[in-house]
Amino acid sequence: TLKQEDKEKFVKKRMSDIISKYNDNFDNKLPSYAHVLLCNRIDVNAYSNMRDLNQKIREVFVEFVDEIGK
Repeated sequence: TLKQEDKEKFVKKRMSDIISKYNDNFDNKLPSYAHVLLCNRIDVNAYSNMRDLNQKIREVFVEFVDEIGK
């Protein structure tokens, strides 16, 4: 079983990596505060494994990019 602290660290690291890759490849850069906003949208307690947590991270990121693009 994953500890909450481990899941939170994973979310922060994974979201940071995704944002960095996005900003490296697109002209429309995400704001510096995006990392905090996106991480706060994920309730790590609702997930028991990394696979499901990673899927949620991707969903939240895509939703955010869609929101700012409108």
